[in-house]
Amino acid sequence: PPRLLAMAGAGSLSAALLHEDCLAESGGNELEPSSTVRRSLILKLRDVAKEALLADPDMWAPARSSLEAVVDQAWVDLEEDLERSLEGSAPKPPSNGIKATSAAGCYHCFRRFLLFHYLPYNRSFFGKLKDPYFCVLLLA
Repeated sequence: PPRLLAMAGAGSLSAALLHEDCLAESGGNELEPSSTVRRSLILKLRDVAKEALLADPDMWAPARSSLEAVVDQAWVDLEEDLERSLEGSAPKPPSNGIKATSAAGCYHCFRRFLLFHYLPYNRSFFGKLKDPYFCVLLLA
């Protein structure tokens, strides 16, 4: 599909080959791929992304293996999200009326707060200096 080609780098030869392989496996129907065709497309897209990320010949071996492991681990989450969104089976809240709280929820709230104040997406360094939480984090 065109959107996946754009993600894979539509100008590259590997993206064109990826598109041709998936069309061949789906019998030319790119609108409704089955789960096996979708799975093979995702795996091939992962390989294209890995090739692009690990293409630097000067990259250190430990950095290369770490980056490859990160891509593999992140890809599992990406596959699960994609499958869930395509099948429409979003996680449902607990039905007993009790609000679901956990240590993970507290962790994510703290992480979000820390990242927003230490590495905000919409402020320069001088804008960050106006934030008292950033100053405390900078001095800590």
